[in-house]
Amino acid sequence: MSGDEMEREIQLLIDGDLPPERVAALYRTLGDDPAARELYYDCVALHQALGYRLSRGSGSRTQSTAVEAGLHRQRRRSVQLSLVTAAAAVLVAAFILRAVMTETPAALAHLNEAPGTIYTLDARGDEPADRARLDEDTIVTLTQGTLEVSLATGSRAMIQAPARFSLASPQDLRLDHGSAFFHIVPADHGFTVTTRAFKVTDLGTEFGIHAGNDANHEVHVLKGKVSVTTFGGKTMSEELEAGQARDANAVGQLQLIPPDPAAFLTELPPALPELHFGFEPAPGSAIPVSGTLPKAARIKASYRNGTGNVTPPTLVPGKVGSALSLKGDGDFVETDWQGIDGDLPRSVSFWTKVAPGTPFTHMPAVANWGEPRGAFTKWKVMLAQETPDQPVVARISLGVVSYDGATHLDDGQWHHFVAVFSGAEGLEENFAIYIDGRREPLKRRQFAPIDAPDEKDRPDTVTVSNASRPLLIGLSVDPRPGSFPGLIDELRIHAGALSEQAVQRLYADGQGQ
Repeated sequence: MSGDEMEREIQLLIDGDLPPERVAALYRTLGDDPAARELYYDCVALHQALGYRLSRGSGSRTQSTAVEAGLHRQRRRSVQLSLVTAAAAVLVAAFILRAVMTETPAALAHLNEAPGTIYTLDARGDEPADRARLDEDTIVTLTQGTLEVSLATGSRAMIQAPARFSLASPQDLRLDHGSAFFHIVPADHGFTVTTRAFKVTDLGTEFGIHAGNDANHEVHVLKGKVSVTTFGGKTMSEELEAGQARDANAVGQLQLIPPDPAAFLTELPPALPELHFGFEPAPGSAIPVSGTLPKAARIKASYRNGTGNVTPPTLVPGKVGSALSLKGDGDFVETDWQGIDGDLPRSVSFWTKVAPGTPFTHMPAVANWGEPRGAFTKWKVMLAQETPDQPVVARISLGVVSYDGATHLDDGQWHHFVAVFSGAEGLEENFAIYIDGRREPLKRRQFAPIDAPDEKDRPDTVTVSNASRPLLIGLSVDPRPGSFPGLIDELRIHAGALSEQAVQRLYADGQGQ
């Protein structure tokens, strides 16, 4: 209400004419609004001063007789006023005391994020104001990056995207999906982590969990002990010690698997999790795979020549150390990594060099995965040439929709290529291509009708189906003759959308070699 309206309400209160329901509302306002309280005190002081002057006034006996009844009423009202003033003061003091004494409950845990991390908090339908605190039953959806969950006791968890989790209590974390490392201090003995496949109970330990979107969830004990109890058709319980690991299948059975402590981050990483193919010399025909993505060390990669045989790859001097040299006769690198699924954010970065005049009309991939038959079901990063007389440019292909860059890449020089899907709203913001650290203007191409032409372009990469292909380097997942004819170096698959600053750092790192 306005200042004038507030003053009228206060005057009615002082005169005893304010209805009870408005008295309660006014008291609430006085408790919450310092300016309203100040106005109230001013009105009371003025009213009391006026009463005092009237009671001290002089005049004829006739005048005194005339005003005697009024003064009596004034003295009675003064008593009422004093009582009202005292009551209001007590009420205001109670409001102030409540504000001082009522403290925000302590958070169950606090969140620390690695660079590039993106997540949302859902506290019963609301987005909390403090994104660094985790309260009971607040659901965290982690779309890219890594979060550290720190409890007041010193216990902590390191959770990697994609993940969804919540704390049901200080002793109970619910992990719908995601990869997580847990360090539990003795004070939290008995801490539990519940997934859709099992419940892990701490018995004084460090352990890691892979909780996929499927029914197969893994637990790996790094130190100490845990107890594992499965859900499903068959309930099993087992105690595991350091160096042991189990997989819980769809029917609730615990199966022995090799321990993989290196698959879990124990500290916040300095950048988005990634896979890295450096293409440096290694014994045998295997191509080393490294990185901070969960299970990166388990990924197998090998070179197949143009006749399909596994042989050592051809390595030549590259932009950074050695580079992979592909002949374009069907040779490629195959892996068993399924790739990033659905419409999750992702980036692919690498250095490439192709000889002038090399044809790219067969549209070979540099890196791609997914199902080739759908409109948006694959993710393909490539060099493209529509016709022999057109330039070779960078391209992101989802299926029947693609986005092309503008820089001509068939000039015999090294170029740094970064393809990004951010998940942002708006056609022009969803995708980005950077060449040599600079963002390219994009040209959208559509090669066939799609069911929902008005919807925004988003990948719907299918990684688990009979037609899906895992990550292939140099060969397209869709049936096309030939393969990539040129050099590839420092290939990285990033689990998230790289920022422009991160792209420029990668480019600068290569330039310094």
